[in-house]
Amino acid sequence: YRALDNDDSFLEVTLSLDTLKDYLWVKDFARGVKTLLDQAQIGVWNISNGDPRKYRNIVDLLQSKRLLIKNIAWLPDLDYLGNHIVSNEKLLSLGWYPEISLEQGIEKIIDEYKQSSS
Repeated sequence: YRALDNDDSFLEVTLSLDTLKDYLWVKDFARGVKTLLDQAQIGVWNISNGDPRKYRNIVDLLQSKRLLIKNIAWLPDLDYLGNHIVSNEKLLSLGWYPEISLEQGIEKIIDEYKQSSS
């Protein structure tokens, strides 16, 4: 949020730039859980956006939103989680789908923050 406040922002990146992550809007996750509960599904289910991104692309996306990230510390040696890519095909077959993309989610966060701070 400091980058939104035009503060001397700092971003510490503890992932390798090529690490893949599949971020999901929390309301989409909740809808996925509700879908499983409504349809009385049991077992192991993956809930993901289905659009994994390299961390370098996520940082580029943040910077493209005119966030004033002045200092980035790349610390890839701390990346102990690695890639997180799962298939959500089973959940998609029940009619669930993610409604908010990563780009839309970032825009929503920025907009909500600006509204709350004005």
